Amino acid sequence: MEQGLEERMLRIKEYLVGIWLFREPLRTPRWCATFVYRGHYYDVSGKHSPLSAVKAVEQRVKDLEKAHAAQLRKMAAKKQRK
Repeated sequence: MEQGLEERMLRIKEYLVGIWLFREPLRTPRWCATFVYRGHYYDVSGKHSPLSAVKAVEQRVKDLEKAHAAQLRKMAAKKQRK
């Protein structure tokens, strides 16, 4: 079952800074979301709905967590070799 916007926002509330609708002349309005992960700010933009922006934040946070875990494993392996 597909989760709604509120449920997804609650799952990422510790990261989410805000969601905005950008309107430009002669262009389709697009949604953008800003989030913070480990002290760094990131944006996802160009989404057609607030739900798709929140989904993009969820995916980006997962990707950043995987990258961070891989970096920690690499550092631990390097430390063991010494």
